[in-house]
Amino acid sequence: MENIAIDKLILPKSMSDAKLGKETDWWGKGTKSEPVKDLKVLVLNEDYSKKKHLGMDLLLEYNDTYLLYMTSADKEVENRLIRQHDLSFVNIIKVGDFGNDTGTSKKFLNACDPQTAVLFHKETTHGKSMVLERLKETWLDLYQTSQKGNITIKMKNGYYHVFTLTLDTFQQMS
Repeated sequence: MENIAIDKLILPKSMSDAKLGKETDWWGKGTKSEPVKDLKVLVLNEDYSKKKHLGMDLLLEYNDTYLLYMTSADKEVENRLIRQHDLSFVNIIKVGDFGNDTGTSKKFLNACDPQTAVLFHKETTHGKSMVLERLKETWLDLYQTSQKGNITIKMKNGYYHVFTLTLDTFQQMS
């Protein structure tokens, strides 16, 4: 918030005691929103625990392209999402909790059947190699920020294209 001008924050209801000095929308499970034209957001899960890898999980739709933005890495949450929602149309999944092995189960990946996965990098993630193996078994396109750097997804009319920009490339452009 020091480097970027922010008008409004969107945070999980479980963090509603946070005092951030900015206008804030508190989203809970089931919240639907259209924060910008043609971008529909549904909060599938919103939870917090210091003992588990839980967060706010979102289904985003933009012009018939679906992105499942997982922050949670928890098999119970995944099983509940499978029971409560048809996720078979998901095109892209953002892997929960930096690839922690407590989530992104084979059952969940089969239910979503995404074509593309994005995995953010964190050095201390436990069990990441097991999640990577499960992702590779599904034959999807995997983009890891640790290897690709910046990952941008352009969506239009039911199609999407992934662009990457490594730190080396960015520095060469500067």
